[in-house]
Amino acid sequence: MEQNTTTAGLRKETRRLTLAALMVGLSALGAFIKIPGPLGSIAMDSCPGYLYASLCGPAAGAAVAFVGHLASALTAGFPLGVPFHLLVAGEMALCASVYGAIGFSLEGFRDKKAKTGNEGKQGADRGGNRKQPKTQVRVLPWIASGSVAFLLNGIGAPLVLAPWLGMGAVIPLIVPLLVASFLNVAVALLALKALDASGRLGSLRDLG
Repeated sequence: MEQNTTTAGLRKETRRLTLAALMVGLSALGAFIKIPGPLGSIAMDSCPGYLYASLCGPAAGAAVAFVGHLASALTAGFPLGVPFHLLVAGEMALCASVYGAIGFSLEGFRDKKAKTGNEGKQGADRGGNRKQPKTQVRVLPWIASGSVAFLLNGIGAPLVLAPWLGMGAVIPLIVPLLVASFLNVAVALLALKALDASGRLGSLRDLG
């Protein structure tokens, strides 16, 4: 019995590390998909970080987003210099962390509200299990958190750099960053919805 438990634990740990490596790899690949703009470091590198945050929590997503930006900056030759890109990587980590934190908080609030509303009403099957929310409803909290991440990344992040770079350098970055932010969040949401529809979302979240 103890040996079976140990084996199961090792398998889970292996799957967790494999998922983490996959997300880092996808983030590195996304770093080569550039969004046209003044800097060559604006790319599709944060999408895996957002997705990972919705699977394994804010800290996990933040780590992938941090590595993703550094990979993107590396492919562009660190146009702002290494220290600035470390700062930007920290901003991307914050965006992914906020995305995950808000998403899971809204999920918890929705589930609590649904459970309260269903008490005493029909909503269970013959086995006594509650009906699962539809895919559209389940992803809805993440659309809300994605909207926050979109604004945080597209507007808030570049404005933080204004005291050092100047508004003249920051303003031209906002439109490309908004486009990149929207695309990264949108692809992460579509991937989350696809995992939910396939029935694999729960098993992946169990690895977190």
